[in-house]
Amino acid sequence: MRFIQKIRLLLVGILVLLSFCITILGYNWYFKDRFKVELKELLAQASGMPVDIGDVDLSLFSGTGSISFIGLNEKGADAKNMLEFEEIQISFSVASVYWGPLVIEKLTSPEDSIHGHIISSGKRIKNYSDRWYAQASEKSVDQARLFIIQDVSLGKGQMRFGQILVGSEVENIIEFPETLLSFSKEQNENFSDVGQIRQILAEVGSQSLQSTGFSVLK
Repeated sequence: MRFIQKIRLLLVGILVLLSFCITILGYNWYFKDRFKVELKELLAQASGMPVDIGDVDLSLFSGTGSISFIGLNEKGADAKNMLEFEEIQISFSVASVYWGPLVIEKLTSPEDSIHGHIISSGKRIKNYSDRWYAQASEKSVDQARLFIIQDVSLGKGQMRFGQILVGSEVENIIEFPETLLSFSKEQNENFSDVGQIRQILAEVGSQSLQSTGFSVLK
């Protein structure tokens, strides 16, 4: 009898564990899908241009994730993206998923995963970078935050010179320095998530323009 009771308890335990895992997996799928949709909206709002975003993978088990691609393009589908980000890695607080906003502890990317496209001059990126710096501290009081970013470490990027049309050859490639940012608790209180995105984009734009001779207003 005791043996049968132990088997029953074991089976109940297994069923509870399976039910828990299925619930977490279901919520994981819902969470990453919702995160991708809201992230795309925030990126478009922050950058002021259409955004293309690739696969998003987030794991509630490990607190890590990735974004395969982000492209910013103000000139339409026939033109090369102004800025591209590939292989972005995320580490986040799993607990913050449930009370929000999501705390992104680290945002990283490997070398040569960021590309800026120059069309005859650096003004294409400079004009937007100046605007992003100026708007970074603006807040939207009626908008709940999707996330808080603590540290950013984006590897060296490439500034690519050439014609604007998709499919045209790249004439020259120049590397630009990595982008490193840390947001303190006080800064996170003063910035919105849109503001943090603008700050990151402006820093990337500033770094990329070091290879062109243009300076960005800070």
